Amino acid sequence: LVDNIFDRRVRFEGVIRNGAEDIVGTSCSSMGTDPDTRLVRVTVSWQDNGATSSTTMTTYFANLFGN
Repeated sequence: LVDNIFDRRVRFEGVIRNGAEDIVGTSCSSMGTDPDTRLVRVTVSWQDNGATSSTTMTTYFANLFGN
């Protein structure tokens, strides 16, 4: 918990590419995934008047320089 209010979760997923190098899906397994690209999904949730609210941000991290 952040400030005893917000629950933050970060998930990294492997990226699967087709023969044309397009991203076609994600997988938590490293089998068949692009070793230089990861999908990153951040979710923040909180209690608001007794109900849980949340927001999610998704982006890609890539190893552009191969190091």
